[in-house]
Amino acid sequence: MKHGVLRRFATGVVATSLAVSLLLPVTNVVYAKGTDQTITPVVYELDQNSDYEYSLAENESKANPIGVLTVNGEKYSSVDSNGIPDFEVKKDYLDQTTDFNLSLSYLYDDSLLTAADDSWHLVSDGDKKVDYISIGEKVGKGALIVQTSKDRDVWVTAYTSTNIFETDTNGKTDFYQTTDVQLVEGCYYRVIVAYELSRKVSSSKILLWNKDEYESKKCVEVYEFHAYDSSANKINLSSNSKKYNLGSRVRTEKFDGYQGVAEMKKGDPHYGWDLGQFFVSGYTDTSLDKDGNVIFLKNTGDQVSLWFNLQQTLDQLNNNSALKIEADTAGYDQYFETPTTDFGYGALIIRKCNSENVKEKAQIYSDYLLASATPGADTKVQLFEEGDYEVALDYAIKHDKTVVFGASILPGESHYRIYFKFSVRNSNSMFFPRDLKTTSELSNNAIAPNGFYLDLAGSKYLHLSYVREVLAPGATSLTEDIRENKAAKDGDQFTKEGIYTITVTNESTGKETTKRIYVGNDEILKAYMVTGLSISEIRDRIANGSTIAEDGSIIDPVVIETTVEETKTETEATSIDESVAAEESNSDSTEVQEIVSDQDDTDVNTPDNIDTSGEADEESQDKDSSPAIPIAVGSIVVVSVAAIIGKNLKKKKDGEA
Repeated sequence: MKHGVLRRFATGVVATSLAVSLLLPVTNVVYAKGTDQTITPVVYELDQNSDYEYSLAENESKANPIGVLTVNGEKYSSVDSNGIPDFEVKKDYLDQTTDFNLSLSYLYDDSLLTAADDSWHLVSDGDKKVDYISIGEKVGKGALIVQTSKDRDVWVTAYTSTNIFETDTNGKTDFYQTTDVQLVEGCYYRVIVAYELSRKVSSSKILLWNKDEYESKKCVEVYEFHAYDSSANKINLSSNSKKYNLGSRVRTEKFDGYQGVAEMKKGDPHYGWDLGQFFVSGYTDTSLDKDGNVIFLKNTGDQVSLWFNLQQTLDQLNNNSALKIEADTAGYDQYFETPTTDFGYGALIIRKCNSENVKEKAQIYSDYLLASATPGADTKVQLFEEGDYEVALDYAIKHDKTVVFGASILPGESHYRIYFKFSVRNSNSMFFPRDLKTTSELSNNAIAPNGFYLDLAGSKYLHLSYVREVLAPGATSLTEDIRENKAAKDGDQFTKEGIYTITVTNESTGKETTKRIYVGNDEILKAYMVTGLSISEIRDRIANGSTIAEDGSIIDPVVIETTVEETKTETEATSIDESVAAEESNSDSTEVQEIVSDQDDTDVNTPDNIDTSGEADEESQDKDSSPAIPIAVGSIVVVSVAAIIGKNLKKKKDGEA
């Protein structure tokens, strides 16, 4: 029951995908990050005696496929001009840990494998051919084939699997993965699923034997899509592009394993002509390592890319119809220690040695000359980030030494190899100290109270070292107390207090960069970093009253300076005040005199009818005998003067206020 539900579900998914694809406009783009995306197939039903020759079929079938093909990976999907799905893969060449290639899965159930005899069910087929494709083994209960093409014209078989429905009853997950070489130039993919179905239509009995009648049909599901690396797709060669040729052909000394180098004699079929030329472009400059191998130096924005220019037609090398590229169906490379595999028409092998001096597994791209290269055209091979690379192209040439009546008599076969090494390095010696708390970039002589870490922005081959210095009590310089002097690496964190001097050296260019960062809250060290003054100068400034701000700048004490003009103004104001005071003083003196005079007048004036003849003597006697009158007069004067002085003081105070 569950198998039937699964099959109906798969059929529904395919039908829905087809309906949606027909409704979507060609320009519609959908981002499918890490999701499975189904491909709608074309289904063919053919005669039971056919060899699955779907390419000759006049009509498509209305039958549903028995499985669902999905493409998994991070991609943008749309529909290309041919009406098939087009997947844009955006690779991140700085991210060496993530695989950005696409993978294929074909999911199905075992309902047709276990179906009743009178229902359509899978049967084993003995054919070893699907359409024009020779698969080497019997189809059995279902064959799965993957083909690739650079132009949708010439197709190359990249993967085959037979008897799939019986051996993989739950489906085939991630059975094939795209490659960098394919995606760099863009590649068409075709997945073919071939199987035979049969069912009993009648039964009869002849004498003692039962005879069953069956009808059979051969079915083919054909899926197609296109995929490309959008980053590489933007890279083209211009007339002023730098090119650096690499590699040269050699005849291998040993036929098997493409080993050794044999002398290329005049009678050799490869004598005097080249199959093609590899070259590198997209770099800024070059240098040589200690072994004489070229190092390509790249700047930000550079895309170092390997190209191959195929200079021959594969079935008529050097314009000689007796020379052609031969498929090597059981090849291996002894140097790279590859397993025996189908090299096809030329095998491209690339191996990387990373910054930790670890040689990664060699990547083999079979059928390279047929599947990827185009005669007379510059074909991108791959894009490269920092690392050391080894590249080889192994290929076989068939040469017909003797032709009788158009047939080759005892044809010969020779093996050849193009091999070279190169390295890619970032040309700068830059690094980026970043604040531990904010992750923001710190400039030279910056202050990081919370500490910092080092960011090399993906550069793997820079050499880092640092010195940490602290201020010892009483010291006038930093060199007297070095606490650390050691190597560093990308991502290292620094939180201990001190001034760090970080130096980065690029051995490929001989250039270095130095930056200083302070970690801590010591005011003197902050000022030392910000102002550039010596420790002793900073301490002298502090002793003279200067202070240090939070950002490390020095704030000197405020000194009030009087200008000549201000002094003149103050002098004039003082003179005016003194004049006013003098006038008031004179005025007060006059008032006192008037008061005294008035008092005197009061004392000596008498009425006319009073006799004063005898009083003079009495007055004289009184003056001599009593101080009352002088004391009284003096008291009046003192009180008057005090009053005047108090009045003046009050005026002055009010004026100041």
